[in-house]
Amino acid sequence: MTKGLKRELLLILCMCIVVASFVSCSRVGEFSINTRTVMKVADEEVSYDVYKLFYYLGMNELGGDSTDWTKQENRDKLKSEVEAVIKRMCLKKILCDEYDIRLLSNDKKSVDAMIESYIESSGGKEGYRKWLSEHRASGKAFREQIELNYYYDPYLREILFTGINDIIKMDDKTVKDDVYANFYRYTQIFISYDQGDYYGENEKEIAEAYAKLENGQDFEDVALEHSEWTGSTQKGVYSTKGEKIAEIEDTVYSLEIGEYSEVIESSEGHHIIKRLPLEDDYI
Repeated sequence: MTKGLKRELLLILCMCIVVASFVSCSRVGEFSINTRTVMKVADEEVSYDVYKLFYYLGMNELGGDSTDWTKQENRDKLKSEVEAVIKRMCLKKILCDEYDIRLLSNDKKSVDAMIESYIESSGGKEGYRKWLSEHRASGKAFREQIELNYYYDPYLREILFTGINDIIKMDDKTVKDDVYANFYRYTQIFISYDQGDYYGENEKEIAEAYAKLENGQDFEDVALEHSEWTGSTQKGVYSTKGEKIAEIEDTVYSLEIGEYSEVIESSEGHHIIKRLPLEDDYI
């Protein structure tokens, strides 16, 4: 390689660094600490900064310091929650790209003004960095969330839901069909594995409850006598797929409306499940 070519390449490299520095400082309050990619959703790369922001937000949502984070099940739940939120965020970005949604100049100015107010209330740039550090966020990750939640999200909702492109139908029939396909309602007679109870006694009591149902007694009356469930036996609860433990959900879907199950056992205790109809008024 000639000296002249080397000088040209060096000049180009320096120009790229200057341009990159200018771009990174051109948006108010934006700076990165660690942009290393730690997760990918489709073609969207998730940086360490963004993951960390949602990680600590998730910790607070799941109890903060009151939760024992040395337990593997708590860490697994946190990881699952965080990655679900990040996936939804990335899918929003992908949809924005697909439908060519871009922030308008006024939107960008509004974001600048919003972040400038944070900087001012924090006592300047150093105070702002300290405030972000306390919230485990970088300026770039924080700004991206403001842009997505306050601006991209409304644009996306408008395009998807107002019928402009007829992408997601929002008529009553579509909503009702979706609810019937993805929700269920049930009630139960439940005897838990509470400390102090003997397994044999629990088994005997749930068997007695089942025998009374088989002899024609009303489900609610038997539940009032035997069940430890705190929910309303008559009204039951509405749930969506994946919300309840598998033993309950699988049993509900195996029943016809108004039918009750045999005694089933789960990690929580003994159950007799009754499937209830979905009510239009509730929907």
